Formats: sequence, C-alpha cells, structure tokens
Amino acid sequence: MRLSHLRAVYESDGPFATAYVRTTREAATAGRQVELRARHVAAALTEKGAPAEAGDAIAAALTDGAAGAPAQRVLVWAGGKFVFDAAMPETGNDLSVCWGPVPDLYAYVRNYANAVPHVVAVVDRVGGDLTAFDAMGEVREVESVDGTTLHLRKVKVGDWANVHYQHQVEEHWKANAEEVAAAVERLVDEVRAEALVLAGDVRAREKLHGKLSERSQGLLSEIEHGGRAEGVDEAAFDAAVHESLDQRVRGLVSERYDMFTQRLGKGGAAAQGVADVVAAASQAKLDTLFLGMSFNPDAEAWIGPLPEHIALTREDAETLGADRAVSAPVGAALLRSTVMTDGSALAVPYEHPTLRDGIGALLRF
Repeated sequence: MRLSHLRAVYESDGPFATAYVRTTREAATAGRQVELRARHVAAALTEKGAPAEAGDAIAAALTDGAAGAPAQRVLVWAGGKFVFDAAMPETGNDLSVCWGPVPDLYAYVRNYANAVPHVVAVVDRVGGDLTAFDAMGEVREVESVDGTTLHLRKVKVGDWANVHYQHQVEEHWKANAEEVAAAVERLVDEVRAEALVLAGDVRAREKLHGKLSERSQGLLSEIEHGGRAEGVDEAAFDAAVHESLDQRVRGLVSERYDMFTQRLGKGGAAAQGVADVVAAASQAKLDTLFLGMSFNPDAEAWIGPLPEHIALTREDAETLGADRAVSAPVGAALLRSTVMTDGSALAVPYEHPTLRDGIGALLRF
C-alpha cells in the first residue's frame, strides 16, 4: 500500500487524538448505542490526557453519523479539527483511543496494507464501462466510452463489396478500441493503479490489448464473467473481480517479500527486527515496511519533530537531534517515518517465513 494519501495527516500540528470506534448498530437500540459509544470515546480520551475539546468533537461526529454507517470508523483530531476520517471493516473491538505526538494509524494501515488501487474495464465492440478504485476500494471515477456502431455486425453483402465492408468493420472496431484504451490509460494514471481487470467481449478484449501501454499490459488480468448487456450475473462478476485482485495482490506481496529475503544481509539493502528497522528509519531509508502478525506496534519508541528522529531510547533519540524527545508507540512512529519519506507498507501473510520481531523493511540505497 502506498501511503502518500496520509502525508497531510502527519504534516498536521499535533498532538493527536486517534479513535477507532465500532459503528454498527442494532436497529432497535441504535440511538442509545451511538450515545453510549460517544460518551465512552470522550471519557477514554480524557483519561489519556486529551483535552475535552477532542473527545467532544469525536463524540459529536459519531452522534451525527448516518444510520448506514460503516462497520468501524477511525478518526484523527488535531489542532481543533479532524485531519483524518475513514471507514474500516469491523475488528471486534468496540473502542480504542490514544492521545499522543503522532496519529496512531497502524491498525488502519495494517488492515489496508495489501489493498491496491485498480481499474475494472468491461468492454464490447462499441466501447466500454470503466471504474477506477482507490486502494481502499472506494470508487474514484466511472466512465462509459461509446464509439461508433456503424457496420459492426459484419453482414454478408455481394462479393464485389465484401472486402470493403469487412475492412470498414475492422476499422470501426479498431477506432473504438483506441478510445477505450485512452480512457483506461487515463484512469490507470489517475489512481496510480496497480491492477487492471478486463472483462467482456473476447474479440473486444483482444483488440484492446494492442492499444494499451506496456505498463498497463503488465497490470492486466482477464475474467470471463461480466459484460455490458443486460442480464449479467453481477454477483458472479464481483466474485471474479475480487478473485482476480486477490491473485494479483498475492503475487505482488510474494514478489516484494522474495526481494526482501534475497537482500537480507547484503550491505544494508534490507532490515528486520525492531532495532534494525528503527535504525534504518532514523536514516530515512525505509522503502517498504513488511508488517508481520507478531509485531507489537504498542512497544515504546522515542521521537522528535522530524521523521528521522526515531529511536528505542530517549538518549538515542536526543543523539539524533531530537531535543525533548517524547514517547510514542513504535508502530505509529515507524509509519510516520515511512509516510514522510514516500515509503509503502505490506502485510506479510501466514505462509511467509516469520520476521524477527514481526517487522522488516526493504531499504533505499
């Protein structure tokens, strides 16, 4: 997962109040549930040392939420305003809050680490229906491309004109494919897509292949479900898209993790274990964080105002130039360093070898 969309959060002036709150509601007692959770948020933040303003603001935001709220919500408040508000799948915890010098977005990033921005294109010989999604699965743009329908049916005509008509049909298909390809390329660039799923008419897909850039072809996977005509099995189509994306993500994670294991011990090209990864962060070397299941993001680290001000002891942080170093969860501190140096994060699934301390990183040279 690229983390650039979080940069503005970390550039905000702290301290930060972060709250993860379950927002699902039972219909019969929905109002009461929301009210109780809002009170608990305010009280929990006060216990953590946050000002009443922070708890009141988050409680009000929860109370004002619509009945169709997401399963879970993460909110970050700083400097008298919200700097982050996003939906999450339910984690099982009703409430988790923190007040500190950095926003604690570790759980959010861990949940979405292996999600990718992508484009889904459903094509036929006339055009295509395109949808661009960000890394959180939110629709960013929908576009329909409809080219010419002239002579697309290749009807039989007299021998003297047959070649002429066949050529016209091919030229119209080609022109339509070029229009769709241009729209696909624009959306791929717009969301910085890491996957492109193609469905629809087989011949139209074939025509589109040759019109796509080398980069887009490298992102491409095809599914047999889906089409632009009415009566398409939407459930089967959605399942096929998700399976295609899952396969793509598994391949990307395996590729990056294999690179990580190959670089370990080779002149500072990779690091594993909390101490070594924190040391790399203090040199602004984090390229890709690997988040294992055994990593404890709540362990203590010490930070200063700059992303490279990060260490496991106050003394080491101050040696790095962090006057008046303060304590912060190591997971939140490492994410700040990663975000502010344009790094990314991936969650390591169970099938991969265990990381030391559950944390590793590909490093910049």
